[in-house]
Amino acid sequence: MNTIRRMLLKGTAAGAVLAAGVGTGLLTIKNAFAAAWPQNAFASGSDQEDALEALHQRADASTDDRITIEAPDTAENGASVPITVNAAIDDIQSISVFSEKNDVPLVAHYEFLGENHAYVSTRIKMADTGNVTAVVKSGNGLYKASRSVNVPVGGAC
Repeated sequence: MNTIRRMLLKGTAAGAVLAAGVGTGLLTIKNAFAAAWPQNAFASGSDQEDALEALHQRADASTDDRITIEAPDTAENGASVPITVNAAIDDIQSISVFSEKNDVPLVAHYEFLGENHAYVSTRIKMADTGNVTAVVKSGNGLYKASRSVNVPVGGAC
């Protein structure tokens, strides 16, 4: 009986704090649940440099071995290629993932709040055999790493 009462009190307190934040305007639905969508970067066509320019206002990322991309050498299915990006760089602000042969090369973009050693793990679609590139933006600049992934005939895009 006491556990139900505690859960009820905790839920009521959390709801009151949330309602107070929304009521005073300090917390809005947009700020609480969603980051800005970089529409220009995803709509930049088939050029990876244009997408990078739209995301970061520059396209000069330097190769860095502190970024690793884990992906299969040969994908079983181009519609779902598992990848993991690990970055051991200080003050990471974002990680972007590109597939060079796709019609829209930018396949994912993640933003962080000054993280050290950030990583993302996801599945991407690949149209054909090609490089998967991860671009990491930190307070010190743009860094990238690439890995070739073989996609069987008849990729996904």
